[in-house]
Parts: sequence; C-alpha cells; structure tokens
Amino acid sequence: MQVSLHRRLLTISIACLALTGCPQPSPPPVPDMGPMSRCGDGPTRLTLGRGDPFEDVDPKAYTVDQGFQGGYHVDVSLRVVGHFDPDASDVDLALFEGERRIAHHITRDWYFEVNREAHACEYLLARLVLVDEEGGLMSDEAISPLLDAELRLEADIRSAEGEVRETYALDLTQIVLLR
Repeated sequence: MQVSLHRRLLTISIACLALTGCPQPSPPPVPDMGPMSRCGDGPTRLTLGRGDPFEDVDPKAYTVDQGFQGGYHVDVSLRVVGHFDPDASDVDLALFEGERRIAHHITRDWYFEVNREAHACEYLLARLVLVDEEGGLMSDEAISPLLDAELRLEADIRSAEGEVRETYALDLTQIVLLR
C-alpha cells in the first residue's frame, strides 16, 4: 500500500510529539494592548450612552422610566477609552436640575466590562433614581416638568490607571410608564 508524503510527515510529527516531547506549535499571536490599555489607547475619554449593549446616544435623547417600586429613574451607560483600570474603578454620577441634585449614582471599587471590539471599557445601565428635596422618591407631579427643565449630568470616573470628569447637558424627551 502506497502512503502519501503528507501522511508520513503527519505520522512522524505525531510520533515526535508523543515520544520526545517536541514543543507544541505556538498559537497565533494576540495583539498586545499593554497592561494599562485594555480600554484602548491614549488619554482617558468618556462617552455617555445607554443600554446593554452600549448604544451611543445624544445627551438630548434620554427617557424617564417608571420603576416597579413607584419611583422614576434615568438609565445611562458609560464607555471609557484610554488608560484606565477596568477592574477597580469608582463611578460617581450626579444629575442636577439647576443647583439641586435630583439623582445620584455612586459605586466604589467596581469593574467596567472590557469591550475588545470597541477597544473600550463599559459600565452599563447605571440607574439614576429621581428624588425630591428630602431624598424620597420624586412624586408623579414633579416628573413632567423635568421634560422642559435644563438638566446637568456630572460624571466623575476614577481608577488607579486613569480618570475622567465630564459634564453633559441632558434633556429628557419622554416618560415611559409601566403598563
């Protein structure tokens, strides 16, 4: 029986691996993004968006959603690009109507998801629960006027490898009620 050259070489290779411990073929190289650049390259930059997966959204196109426990909230997502440690970060988001803080989301020593396709890190679905002057849930009557109000979102994102502070003019376009 005639054995092809390819089959003989394959048999020799397998025997070499099994008997002599020849080194395994190397896997294809993975691009090195560096230890400080899992979130991409360059200075730390922040993009405001919404959803999971992250969707880049105009800051003038957010909604107020009614929650299951009787309150109202605004959900935002964050994308960080640049030098940043996604494994241990602090997120501080504050929503203001004029000088009055109407929502606050704060998380310490948390993580951002690494989005390899976007060369970025993301913090998805930060919930800003709307509150009144005393810190209780904002009343139904106080929600509608927010659609015409000038709102300001202050974002302070920090990690050992980078930080970024941004302020956004946020417009709420509609109230989404539970049905």
